Amino acid sequence: MDETKRTAKAHSISLKERKSMTLTGVSEIISFDESCVSLDVSDHQLNIYGSSLHIDSFSNDSGDVAVSGIIDSIVYSGKTQASYRKGILKRLFSYDEQ
Repeated sequence: MDETKRTAKAHSISLKERKSMTLTGVSEIISFDESCVSLDVSDHQLNIYGSSLHIDSFSNDSGDVAVSGIIDSIVYSGKTQASYRKGILKRLFSYDEQ
C-alpha cells in the first residue's frame, strides 16, 4: 500500500495592533465568519476570534494567510478534525502487513 504522509509545516504569526494578522504555514482554512477564523497549522487547529474578521488573502501553495478586523484572541486547539478523521479511517480500513 502506497501511503503519502502529510508533514507538518512550521508556522509563524505576525499581529499588528490587533487589526491585521499574517500567518505562514497554514495547511487549510477550516471555516470562517465575521467572528471566528479556524485554520489548520502544523496539524493543530488555530482559532482567531474577534469582530468584523475578513480573510484578505490565502495562498494554498505557500500557506500564507492575511486576516484583518478586530482581533480579540488567538487560541490553539489539539489535533484538527481532518487529522482525527484520517486517524479513524486509517484504523478502520488498514490491514496488518505480515
